[in-house]
Amino acid sequence: MRRSTNLVLSWILALVMLVCLGYIGVYFVQRLQSRQLNEELIGLKATATPSSGAQSASTAPQATPQAGDGAQAQTPAPTILPTYQALYERNPDLVAWVKIEGTNIDYPVMYSAEDGEHYLYRNFDGQDDAAGTPFLDERCSLDPRTDNLLVHGHNMKDGSMFHDLRYYKDESFFLEHPIIQFDTLYEEGRYQIIAVLQTRVLATDEEGFRYYAFIDADSPEAFDDFVQSALEFSLYDTGETAQYGDQLLTLSTCDYTEDNGRLAVIAKRID
Repeated sequence: MRRSTNLVLSWILALVMLVCLGYIGVYFVQRLQSRQLNEELIGLKATATPSSGAQSASTAPQATPQAGDGAQAQTPAPTILPTYQALYERNPDLVAWVKIEGTNIDYPVMYSAEDGEHYLYRNFDGQDDAAGTPFLDERCSLDPRTDNLLVHGHNMKDGSMFHDLRYYKDESFFLEHPIIQFDTLYEEGRYQIIAVLQTRVLATDEEGFRYYAFIDADSPEAFDDFVQSALEFSLYDTGETAQYGDQLLTLSTCDYTEDNGRLAVIAKRID
């Protein structure tokens, strides 16, 4: 009887080990495929025609109505930068690209009008992927542009997605890498980091600074309040600030030092 019991337990343990190995294998295969996909996307971007001369959404010319047809003046669709044309044709949910020199952060930024978290666990091509793809918060808008563009990305243990934002906990890293390159489909942009926050998602009835709640300011005072709070809660003094009218960018990821922890890097556009 004991021999039969031991045999059953051995089979159960073997089955459990096989299942675990299977999950591990699937994880590593998916991570490899994710890296290969992003390398492919970077390649498409790198081999595109240089983007000189492309117009941005804010400067696109107004269309004139045809004489006598009663048509109203319309604004044509802005011109997509040649750098991102092929990527956009592959997936029109693409809205931007984020890159930080000295890190692995070099990714497309997605947006889905139907489901704000569509790319939380999907890759650029819409396939299931635990790493997801960085995506613009559904409350944000590029045209008209909201005061703050909030971009979410996973903190993957293999070093992908927004994992490398953790380096900004070290002030010396910030001093060597103070700029974020953030291009929309229509214009290139460089952003100066003004604050680095290590915080968490607060409970509904809990008081505190909710950086993730700020998208648009209804007044100059509200904008200044957000900036001052960001500077106050920053891990260190960057020596930078922002004023009402500046365009802000916030990169947000999980921080595993506490429950519901978050790490956020806040920057202002400089050109």
